[in-house]
Amino acid sequence: MNKKLILIIALAVILMMPTMVSAKSDTALTREQKIATAKVRLEQKIVKINQKQVKKWQKLGARIIRKDINRLNRLISITTKKTTLDTDQKGAIINDINADIASLNTLKAKINADTDLTTVKADVKSIPTVGSFNGKYLPRINHKTTTTETTN
Repeated sequence: MNKKLILIIALAVILMMPTMVSAKSDTALTREQKIATAKVRLEQKIVKINQKQVKKWQKLGARIIRKDINRLNRLISITTKKTTLDTDQKGAIINDINADIASLNTLKAKINADTDLTTVKADVKSIPTVGSFNGKYLPRINHKTTTTETTN
């Protein structure tokens, strides 16, 4: 009778082992699924953060370009009002300023189309500084004035 009891217990243990292994693998699978789900959520959060940063840089670029274009338009106004410049000089300066405005608008469109944070940062940093425009045009606008004043 003891042999039969031991045999039944041994059979029961052997028959239960696959369920124990199965239960363990289900738990492991569940952990793996949890880890995979957590990774997906983390990646989604990172994507959202990057998208927010891209939009922030795009807004910054748009604001800088808008201010630069306004300053360039003021330089056109100053150039137009200068009586010491002849028509050809005014036209040349205004054409150059308009070309810079067009390139800024092209850069603005490129920045708005950027989806990568590194690219949008590089594009915003490539916007010419106001000083470069002033340094480029003010001497040309005021050049004729100073030579006229010194000759009079």
